[in-house]
Amino acid sequence: MVVDDNPDVWDTSGRPFQNIELQIVDEEGCPVEVGEKGEVWVRSPLSFRGYYGDIEKTKQTITENGWIKMGDIGKLSEDGYLTIVGRIKDIIIRIASKIHPSEVESLVITHPAVNSAQVVAIPDYRINEDVCACVKLNEGYNVTEEELKTFFEGKIAEFMKPSYFLIFDSFPTGATGKVLDLAAGFLLKLGLRRGDSIAIIGYNHVEWPLITGAARAIGVSVANLQIGHTSETFKKILIKVSCKALFITRSPDTLYQMACEMIPELSESIPGDLNSKQFPGLKSVIAAGSNSKSGTLNFADISISGCEEEVAKAAKKVTIDDVSHFNMTSGTTGTPKLVPYTHFRTLNGNLFVPNQFDEKKVNILTGVGNMAHIVPMQSSQIAPLIFGTTAVFPAPIYNFEKFIQAVESERISFFLVRIDVAVNLAYNPICDKYDLSSLKAGFATGSPIQSDIIFELNKKRGICVLNLYGATETSIVSSMVVDDSPDVWGTSGRPFANVEIQIVDKEGRSVEVGEKGEVWVRSPIAFSGYYGDIEKTKQTITENGWIKMGDVGKINEDGYLTIVGRIKDIIIRRAAKIHPSEVESLIITHPAVNIAQVIPIPDYRIGEDVCACVTLNEGFNVTEEELKTFFEGKIIDLMKPSYFLIFDSLPSGATGKVDRKELQEMAIGRIKLPDTLHLHD
Repeated sequence: MVVDDNPDVWDTSGRPFQNIELQIVDEEGCPVEVGEKGEVWVRSPLSFRGYYGDIEKTKQTITENGWIKMGDIGKLSEDGYLTIVGRIKDIIIRIASKIHPSEVESLVITHPAVNSAQVVAIPDYRINEDVCACVKLNEGYNVTEEELKTFFEGKIAEFMKPSYFLIFDSFPTGATGKVLDLAAGFLLKLGLRRGDSIAIIGYNHVEWPLITGAARAIGVSVANLQIGHTSETFKKILIKVSCKALFITRSPDTLYQMACEMIPELSESIPGDLNSKQFPGLKSVIAAGSNSKSGTLNFADISISGCEEEVAKAAKKVTIDDVSHFNMTSGTTGTPKLVPYTHFRTLNGNLFVPNQFDEKKVNILTGVGNMAHIVPMQSSQIAPLIFGTTAVFPAPIYNFEKFIQAVESERISFFLVRIDVAVNLAYNPICDKYDLSSLKAGFATGSPIQSDIIFELNKKRGICVLNLYGATETSIVSSMVVDDSPDVWGTSGRPFANVEIQIVDKEGRSVEVGEKGEVWVRSPIAFSGYYGDIEKTKQTITENGWIKMGDVGKINEDGYLTIVGRIKDIIIRRAAKIHPSEVESLIITHPAVNIAQVIPIPDYRIGEDVCACVTLNEGFNVTEEELKTFFEGKIIDLMKPSYFLIFDSLPSGATGKVDRKELQEMAIGRIKLPDTLHLHD
């Protein structure tokens, strides 16, 4: 329908859009007269061409002339308005009459005691099928099934009149109902209300989107706990957000033990009635699978059916400015800060990302990484609701082969990945074992992907990879687009609409175009401060609302942003400032090098020296000395590493980023450093 449609057609489905054909046909596929009922057939330039890998079902659904059989029963008025009256499979055939359940339901629902009605077929060999009305009653009403039957005498045509009226407390529900039922359990079993906070930790399982969806529905905030941090860190967060319920997923199976270490009273407590000295507000620990043990409530037992009204009442109180969830900031030292996301920011953070893919339409997307992190969380729980996509998470924890297996089996078209996944897609020979032709495009998050890798993915696999730029504090603020020139493939693109980015010097003054400085961002969807930490908020956000990103970058004349390093990562060698990422981008060009991290090595003679720590691609065997020789003349002396160290793997922090501090300690342990000052040095 359209805004100026007459009220007489408000209960229709409106008229077809431009270039869309719609007809009503009989059982032989012939068009019926105006106003008559039949199956709805549609033909459209936007329609699908068939079910993937299922020729037989495609033939059953699409005619030779391209008409799609919708399976709905409808009728068209003289003015072209479509009314849907039922589904073919829902038709009840009583003697020889065809009865559409929705028409009977619309009459039954007029009884003041009836809340909702479902009309179903009851097999009866005498008349083929009989009609049964299943109803739920409104609160405060008490009528019998016989009274309902009597009430409708003379009000429903004889051939449509139900022979049976059955009263139910609730109806069985599908996936959407699961979220509503869980939300009801939050309200009625756990006593959660708008403004309360819960926490969740675990690997990627279906519990994540169900828990967060139910919480958002009633205004409960979720603290996403990232596996890899210490119990002490989790304790601080639970206390800071006044957590009332802790959810743990079905794996890893060590989560229950971790919970008992944090909460010594758990194993001896009554489920749902926890009494903890350290966490006085925490009353419930809810666990799934094998983690559901002594003192915990079983996740499968939380849901309550038939309480949609209670959930709806709670949902009406939720505002766009309420906190949807808390995310831990990345980092490898200290206690992570908490960044609150409001519902406004959660939704609009996705809408800011432009729909750029045209024929590379995002229909099935995948992510890697734990759902506690902001990008996997957004891609698994928010983006599918906004864009109508299907989200696929290949495994509870990341595994590259399972990732590409899922691409093949689920025909994934779009991805959000880290740099290591992109590198594997470009160079790992295992990719040749799988059909990755459905994979068309994706965003790279975290560290920017070098243009060489982007070229390789584009040339070898036809995949368009776009660098994004942003942070937990700001959401995504800039990206490349599909039709960008290869000359800018190594950049982080240009700012989105309504996002401001400037490059500033140490005094906070804007620098000239092309000059390096700290990246500052101002955006309507940026956070307003760290939760419960005024001091760190003041250090990060200026009086004018600019967020100091801590990244060193530059912007060219066309507005493209390039990130060259982190302020704290700068290596000062003989007064010269070296950005590790610039050296890393050169080292990664060696065919044997998989990952490179450049770190400072303390050296009293020159302040800091440069050390390149690398992992090798499978099948390559080079020495550290050979690497050093290879780069002679390829890297300017100012930036050239004095040390090349080969590692089997690099240490990482809880967020999956390389732990540069630990790596530095490992490197120092392998290098003989000068420890005495000599005048001739």
